[in-house]
Amino acid sequence: FYKSKNLAYRQIVNEINILRLLSDIDAPYSDSNGTKGVIRFSALRQVFIKNNNIALVRDFAEGEVLANQSQDKKIHTVRACLSFLKQLSITDNKKIYRVLPVRSPFQMFLLFPLYRLIAVVKDMKKMRFYFQLGLRYYSAFTIRTFFSARYGWAHKDLHSGNIITGNSEISIIDPQVAVIA
Repeated sequence: FYKSKNLAYRQIVNEINILRLLSDIDAPYSDSNGTKGVIRFSALRQVFIKNNNIALVRDFAEGEVLANQSQDKKIHTVRACLSFLKQLSITDNKKIYRVLPVRSPFQMFLLFPLYRLIAVVKDMKKMRFYFQLGLRYYSAFTIRTFFSARYGWAHKDLHSGNIITGNSEISIIDPQVAVIA
């Protein structure tokens, strides 16, 4: 619950909009053992708004957090999730572009170093990795900016703690800071 319309309140509103749009969308996948299943966002069940208080109820994502699983399972699952998100970006769904915040290429150009700096401060041992990541980002950014004006769906907080794997389902959770970028 949030008592004022601060950033956290707006992120919950963003998550509600995302879940309203994406609750019915899923994508098939098969894991490294060949087991078939679906990737999805948790379905939104109910929203409560009263006197600047807001709360949402969504489906329980049953399973185990990806962070607790083997490296091979993590890699395979993250690739499947990224493929799912890429399909959302390719889908010409005008509703998604009207509801989600859109970040311009200029905003992303300025924000990436900030996020990279925060990551480096959290883990100084991976500074070389973050430098390489920065080079890849800016080279891809330059190519896309000059040769393509296409936007894509960005979760912005996708990590192994926000992916729940069950028997035949992968659930992506916590999309409250997602944007079109």
